[in-house]
Amino acid sequence: MGVEARSALGPGPDYRLPDVSYWAPGRPAGDDSLPTLAVEVRSPSQTMAELREKCRFFRTNGVEACWLIDPDARTAELFEGERDGVLTTGALTAAALPGFLLSLDALFAVLQE
Repeated sequence: MGVEARSALGPGPDYRLPDVSYWAPGRPAGDDSLPTLAVEVRSPSQTMAELREKCRFFRTNGVEACWLIDPDARTAELFEGERDGVLTTGALTAAALPGFLLSLDALFAVLQE
C-alpha cells in the first residue's frame, strides 16, 4: 500500500497520483506501476465530478477498482466491474481484496479524530 505513488497509465504514459494505492501480492508495486486499487479522497478544492472522471480514467487504463471517498458528505462511491460510481452506505469492499471490509462508520470516525 502506498500514499500518492505515481502511476503510469495509458500509452503516453499519463502519470496520475492516487491518494492511496494498493497492489495485490505478486504485482510490481511503487512508483510507475499500475495499482490494483486506487483510492481518491475529496479535498475542499476538488469536485466530485472531476474525481469521478479520475476514477474512470484509472479503470479504463487497467486499475481493477477505485474508491472515491467524500469525507464531508460521509459517502463513498465504488468503481469496479459493472459498478461505475455506485454509492455505498455500508462498507468498502473490492474483489481484489478478498475478505476485506471497511465500515464507512469506522472510516469516518477515524477521519473525525
